[in-house]
Amino acid sequence: MFGKRKKENQQKLAARKVVEAERLRRAGDLEASDSACREALEVDPDHRASALAELGAVLSDQGRHEESLAAYEESLSEQADQPLIYCALAAMCLARGGADEALLLADKACELAPGLASAKITRANVLDQLGRSEGAFDELSLAYRVAPRDVDNFTALTDFVARRGLTAAAIRQGAWQDCEAAVLGAFHAGCMNGLQIAAAAGAILCVKYDFSAGEVNQEQLSNDELFIRLLQECVNSNPVIEKFCAGLRRHILMNNHHSEELPTSVARLAAALALQSHNNGYVLWTDGEEEKVLAGEEQRLGEVIQAAKTNVTGATRAALQLYAMYRPLAHHADADTILDLPFGGEAGRLVLLTIREVRELTAASARVLGFVDGAPAPPGAQADGAIFPWTHFETPELGSLMAYLRRQFPGYSPPEWSAGACDILIPACGSGEQAAGLALGFPACRVFAIDLQRSALGYGARKALKLGLGNIEFAVGEVMAARDRKQRFHFIDARRLSPELISELAELLVPGGLMRLDVAGKGHAEKLASAFEFGARQAAGSLQVARRDICHAMSEACQYLCRQGDFYDLSNCLRLLAVAERGGSSAEDLLSDISRAGLRLIGQFAFPDLRAGYRTSCPGDPLLENLTMYEGFMRENLAETGGAFRLLLQKPE
Repeated sequence: MFGKRKKENQQKLAARKVVEAERLRRAGDLEASDSACREALEVDPDHRASALAELGAVLSDQGRHEESLAAYEESLSEQADQPLIYCALAAMCLARGGADEALLLADKACELAPGLASAKITRANVLDQLGRSEGAFDELSLAYRVAPRDVDNFTALTDFVARRGLTAAAIRQGAWQDCEAAVLGAFHAGCMNGLQIAAAAGAILCVKYDFSAGEVNQEQLSNDELFIRLLQECVNSNPVIEKFCAGLRRHILMNNHHSEELPTSVARLAAALALQSHNNGYVLWTDGEEEKVLAGEEQRLGEVIQAAKTNVTGATRAALQLYAMYRPLAHHADADTILDLPFGGEAGRLVLLTIREVRELTAASARVLGFVDGAPAPPGAQADGAIFPWTHFETPELGSLMAYLRRQFPGYSPPEWSAGACDILIPACGSGEQAAGLALGFPACRVFAIDLQRSALGYGARKALKLGLGNIEFAVGEVMAARDRKQRFHFIDARRLSPELISELAELLVPGGLMRLDVAGKGHAEKLASAFEFGARQAAGSLQVARRDICHAMSEACQYLCRQGDFYDLSNCLRLLAVAERGGSSAEDLLSDISRAGLRLIGQFAFPDLRAGYRTSCPGDPLLENLTMYEGFMRENLAETGGAFRLLLQKPE
């Protein structure tokens, strides 16, 4: 009896160790997770399957793929019916380019567990890389139907629609309804990159409505949650929807100016369009007639606001919503008075998000920010400026920097320090969207974000406080002023800087430190330049007008520019324009810059499907470190690659 009880206690202890190991692995503490797995094996050597399965996952995250494979196989020898292991093995095969073998393993997982959503998602990923998008979509739809509330399921379906659009079969079968529900789930959960959600929502809405014809029922549209949330919470990145929104905005203004009350459906649409303008930096174009009417509405808004005092009328709300579709309410001469009025409903939401929140966030600059040298604002620091809301927010999978790098670069062994606390620098951080994403994804790390625009940093600092991020610091200053702190960083994420700064940035790295650098290729820059040159011909210096002409053009270059998600908000569109004016870099230029900086090229960040496509064309370069070969591949696949080098560089130990 005593021996039986002892055995049961051993089994319970081993089970707890396995659960603990999984928790530690998901938190990014791979060393502790490895130890917990091995303790479980020692405590109960007779029940090894679950401990070996978890050990296989830990070893895989550590990049020890051969050991991981051995652990998985040993686990299967103990217990053959483990669909999750077959899923893991399929993912490993896929990462190595063995899509056919991966499909057999995914099929086995689905056979063992027909109702397991993760097995269907695994099979979908394999089919997608094999170019069988119809089958991939079907598997993701089935996974979503199995568990529609599961985050992994609706994000997988949403991500696929964002990247691939809706397949012809999906449209015929009406499967876009499942997709719509999945995207709304992603909206409610707030768990995805805003660009992905916007792309997926745009694809679905273009199936639901004939935007190009402009004959859309406004009442129906005002009650469409997907359309309204797209405008309220994201930056639309669909050119057809953008042209429709520009026309809809004009229609609402021209037919309702001087109105004493906006109909309910019109008020809802006007408020949503106002928030979209707030999100995209007022990037949409206007014509002379609109500007004339808008000038009158600006004056009327001032008059009705002064007359309102404490009594908000329908005319007050109408004037506010019409004006807000075109101009920031925070910049209106009567913004203070607007804040004091008891607006409710859609108008109240506008006031809250476009005046009160903006002021609260920018005011944070006085309380939260410091300067890199402790001195007054450096030359070039901007006290005020446009603030662009966080709409592209993206967080790496929760864990450590090491785990993230191992997933991105199979076979690469990151430095040991990347498993725990380390210091990250984000130069030219803007409003801190990227910095906050890294701070959330790597909670053990300390993030230092620096920029010259004080108001944008204040926005980021306040948002970071709202998210409870205690591991991020914002400061005003030139990038290289960070040297004055005599601080060195383990990782520098320099996605927004020119490659000419590689050498200077390298000085800020610890020995063995890593740097991410995103650099536009020449082919990408040439396409952008051609499109912007076309837009500039009739624009008379207006970027908004240039964008209008680009959106309506049919040339290859203009259509290429319209496929860039960054084209649809003013801040990022200006960055694209800067790339076009500066020109991109060649592989030869980059290799020279990297050598001069004394850094080593590890490889490039890339999505699995892009890595698989490159491997087919250029076998033998799994980390995409042969920049000359990749440059040729990139020129032939500009849309898939984004036309950019995304480099991981390392300083010698």
